[in-house]
Amino acid sequence: MSNPNTIQSPPASNDQIIYVKRSAPKYSQSGMTVKVKAQSTGVGEDLYFNPQYFCTNPGVIKLIQLLFGIVALSCISPPLTWFSRLFTFFLAITFAITLILCFAYLVTLKNVFFPKFNWLTIELTYTICSSICLLITALIHILYSCRQDYRYSLTYFNSYLGTSYFGTYITSGVFGIFNSIVYAIGAYFLNKERKYGGNTVAPSRPNNDRI
Repeated sequence: MSNPNTIQSPPASNDQIIYVKRSAPKYSQSGMTVKVKAQSTGVGEDLYFNPQYFCTNPGVIKLIQLLFGIVALSCISPPLTWFSRLFTFFLAITFAITLILCFAYLVTLKNVFFPKFNWLTIELTYTICSSICLLITALIHILYSCRQDYRYSLTYFNSYLGTSYFGTYITSGVFGIFNSIVYAIGAYFLNKERKYGGNTVAPSRPNNDRI
């Protein structure tokens, strides 16, 4: 009979615990390597700032065209008659296109997007058309503004407030004529450049000036 204060251990078992160590897999788990090769498209190589263009005759003329356009547009505002609206339309169109041309010459977009395009011929045609259209519409604007009925309406547009648009309308027409003359001068220089060559568009610049 066993002692009750004695703790009996469980009988030994014949089962054996076997520890199995997992070995590395026989196949390689190497990761996939992707190589990316960067290749220049050549756009940034020809795109750089060219402020020297505005020191040339065509560049200075474009700045004068923008200045006269701003003065004429500010004087004709608001366009109350059909001839003032017609004149304003051509003023706004020529101002917008000239502003785009100035930006294109400033960052030499011509060299990037139109390297083999006859740029000077298109710009010369635009400049001649702008000069003719501005001259015709400015003369129409001045002549109709000076007509008796329109002159009275523009002079006494609002007698209570003392508002008169006759003087500003005439000033706008005069600056429109001046602007048409400037466009004609610009066409002369463009035609001279087209005939005798020259590179006022984008001269070569060092690499540190490129965008």
